Amino acid sequence: MPYVELFIGLTIMLGLCLKSGALASIMLSLMFLATHLIDLFREEYANCGCFGEIIEINRALSVTIDLAILISGIILYSLLSDISSS
Repeated sequence: MPYVELFIGLTIMLGLCLKSGALASIMLSLMFLATHLIDLFREEYANCGCFGEIIEINRALSVTIDLAILISGIILYSLLSDISSS
């Protein structure tokens, strides 16, 4: 999964396939958010390994990070849609 995230991030940062990269970021963020919320409500949270073994993050922080990335992807996608429709 890290390679997919890296690929999506690079396509967005390099300006290649921006709209597709933003859409892929939204889909991936939704998947991560759903997984973390399910773990949160089941109270079966384990470290997601998002930052390797060095940094352990708690449930609320992982959901917050997912939401921030999701909102960023939505904003980027909507801005690109507005530009392409003009």
